[in-house]
Amino acid sequence: MSRIVLFFLFLSAFAYSQNYEQLMAYSRFYNQKIDSFIDFMMTSPTVDTANDGVRQIVYEMKGFNVAIEERSAGTDNIGQIFIFKVDSKHAHSDWQKIHEKIKKDNTFKFVKAMYEDQNVSYNEMTIEQLKQYLKNKKSDDANYAVRYERDSAFYTVSVMDGNMVVTIDDKNY
Repeated sequence: MSRIVLFFLFLSAFAYSQNYEQLMAYSRFYNQKIDSFIDFMMTSPTVDTANDGVRQIVYEMKGFNVAIEERSAGTDNIGQIFIFKVDSKHAHSDWQKIHEKIKKDNTFKFVKAMYEDQNVSYNEMTIEQLKQYLKNKKSDDANYAVRYERDSAFYTVSVMDGNMVVTIDDKNY
């Protein structure tokens, strides 16, 4: 099968339901040259700009966006990858599916879970504590995340403002 056909199959599946394998395909570009990601995408980014000398690119796709930021000005190495759904009708179930896959992958090490709503904010939780808060939450405006570490990178899978977001970077804040 040609690379273009594979790419469009990958893209169409990702647009409707991100999955673990698709996220890992993007994550392999972490700490690589930005141009290698552009080559992989086989098209120019929607946005290619610099903020204080730090290059930033964005791909706007049907249903989701991928944003990449250079580690530091002039290095051209990817320091952050953000993948977020634009239309997140199923943000929690998408989050749950990806979280469960990462949890089962023993190359990832659990770091922490986080939860915030109108009444409380917790930055250091266990998965069990987070699940309890999600079970008891009273509104849909809660923000929550789990963070894992793998190969000196932090993978944060979160639901923020009703949107599922995956961040890959070197920060454990």
